[in-house]
Amino acid sequence: MKEYKRSLFRVILDVVIAALVIFIAFVVGYYLLPKYVVYITIVVALGAIGLFLIDGRIKFCLNQNELTYYRRGKLIHTYHLSPETDVRVKTVRDGMTYTELALLIDDDYIDCLPLGYFTFSRLYDDIIEIVGEKVHKLKVEKRK
Repeated sequence: MKEYKRSLFRVILDVVIAALVIFIAFVVGYYLLPKYVVYITIVVALGAIGLFLIDGRIKFCLNQNELTYYRRGKLIHTYHLSPETDVRVKTVRDGMTYTELALLIDDDYIDCLPLGYFTFSRLYDDIIEIVGEKVHKLKVEKRK
């Protein structure tokens, strides 16, 4: 069985981004609404923690022909992969960063951005081994 989940680098990056968002909220709140700066910071902190740390907890387990998808530690769906399974991959790149990494399995959209590009690529390669080369890959590159 193979597991695919966020790397330590992605977790650290999410913590840094959440801390930066909290700091910016504090500074903006201090200058615009100094009376409510504590409340603004607490609300933004809870939102940042929820968005970056809790919501980003995804995991995939690939066991022979079964792909199991977990989000926030809960089982979401188990997909039975075969050459007949409709699997599509969508990657959107904006400059040097990926803004969307997604799996579409039998019309189910799965946001894989929290995995990071390299873990997503490993998952994609292992799915190709099971399903075959018929995986449709949509690549979008945005230029400024």
